[in-house]
Amino acid sequence: MRENKWFKFGKLLYLLMFLSLESFVYAIFILEDFDFNVDVDSDLYKYESMILLLIFYFFGFLLNLLIEKIDKDHVKEIRYDMIIVGCALIFTFLSDTFLLYLNKYYEIGVSSFIVVQVLYFIRMAYGLKFSNKRLYTSIFIRVGLSFLAIIGLVIADSFSFLYSITGIYFINIVMNFIDSLISTINLRGDKRFITSFIFTIGLILFIGCDIFVGISNISPFGGEIIWIFYLPSQILIALSASRLYGFTLGKDVNTYEQRS
Repeated sequence: MRENKWFKFGKLLYLLMFLSLESFVYAIFILEDFDFNVDVDSDLYKYESMILLLIFYFFGFLLNLLIEKIDKDHVKEIRYDMIIVGCALIFTFLSDTFLLYLNKYYEIGVSSFIVVQVLYFIRMAYGLKFSNKRLYTSIFIRVGLSFLAIIGLVIADSFSFLYSITGIYFINIVMNFIDSLISTINLRGDKRFITSFIFTIGLILFIGCDIFVGISNISPFGGEIIWIFYLPSQILIALSASRLYGFTLGKDVNTYEQRS
């Protein structure tokens, strides 16, 4: 499908409007977190930034469906990729609702984040056509490390449901980063390299956020750093699934299979 200049301009303007709004909200809550006396509810602005992200993604998905109607050569994997990431962003928002907005029912919030990481693993395994060996190896490592983490908590007499699911969540996000990094290296020269690279950077920032969450739970420091990493991570992950801007895991499948 040949895009006319007005469509190109429109989708670029849409992206710039979104990034401008998010940058404005980001700046406000960062200034408040670092005591610049902005005098706003920082947590509310953080929550609103995720609402903006969902709105951007939803309308992007609708525009993607419009492209499918026009472009007969459009690959269906693109739609599935956007659906998987969209579901992950909804569960991310659900986690933020409990962990940030309500500030209670942490078990539900962390469990929802586990679902997010499982969805991202499915995204990579489906969109990049993991070989059976790579798929089963990753699953085995995830399950094995989760089991060892629970055993370790029991031995240390620190077992709780919240600690257990937090460990399982962190194991999965680190494994997703490793799988995404491997894919990024394998996809050099493939059109999907930029997608995998953006997704990998998003996961690095996501992990950075989680590290500072842990630091803030054992010390008075780190809490103000969390969202410096978190919001950019979610924006990058959302953009990595955007057909509008040429990013997708649903292209050149054969190229990747030859490399793997």
